[in-house]
Amino acid sequence: MTIIQEYQKFLSDNFSELKLRANLFFNWAHGLRFDLQVGSTDRDEYFDEVFKRSSILFKSLFEPNDNMFFVLMDYKCKRNKIRIDNFCFKQIEDIKKNSIAYLKAYSLYEPNDKFDIRNIAIVKSTTGKINFENILKAIGNTDFPPRAPRLDNNSVLTSKEIYF
Repeated sequence: MTIIQEYQKFLSDNFSELKLRANLFFNWAHGLRFDLQVGSTDRDEYFDEVFKRSSILFKSLFEPNDNMFFVLMDYKCKRNKIRIDNFCFKQIEDIKKNSIAYLKAYSLYEPNDKFDIRNIAIVKSTTGKINFENILKAIGNTDFPPRAPRLDNNSVLTSKEIYF
């Protein structure tokens, strides 16, 4: 079975009828929503608290050797592709090109928009091989340049989405 087939079977078996897209909380009948921030975004304490709370959630959900699918989704603009040297893949230990499966999603957000195309990369790994701390920090910093790390450095707003 390929990575894509395993991933699709996993979603179908465990989350039937779920469309993987942001805001995930609003796209399925079941969900929990957590407030990760406290205070003002002009203070380091705000970002420390976001990281602390998101790390606690991650560690509560996953054991160090759990198998997982790491999914990176990005808006396809012109010929942009998800490359192996991106920030997220650098956070995965021993990643190789052949351990990444790629696919495209069409009309995920806008059903009648032929330009609504998402590149998706799926990596099957274990939680212990993924530096989730850096990824969670990057997610928390995304809309606040020049804070680093960030999911990308292209602009203030990113179209990258991460799913574990």
